Amino acid sequence: MRIAVNTRLLLKDKLEGMGWFTHEILRNMVAQHPEDEFFFFFDRPFDTCFVFAPHVTPIVLFPPARHPVLFYGLVRVG
Repeated sequence: MRIAVNTRLLLKDKLEGMGWFTHEILRNMVAQHPEDEFFFFFDRPFDTCFVFAPHVTPIVLFPPARHPVLFYGLVRVG
């Protein structure tokens, strides 16, 4: 199975609430399912400690989700 996950909350030394939850759930899922292929979507450069196994493929997407100014030009008003 191919599994894609939004991992934008996985920030090195800044994990809180949902970030910790995401980290623990994914770490265990990846360990328990080596037959599956995981795609982790980050919105900025990531720390390799979040690539839990060889069957995890990290992908950095643009724009960063926490930068509302970058979205301004993408929204049509009116």
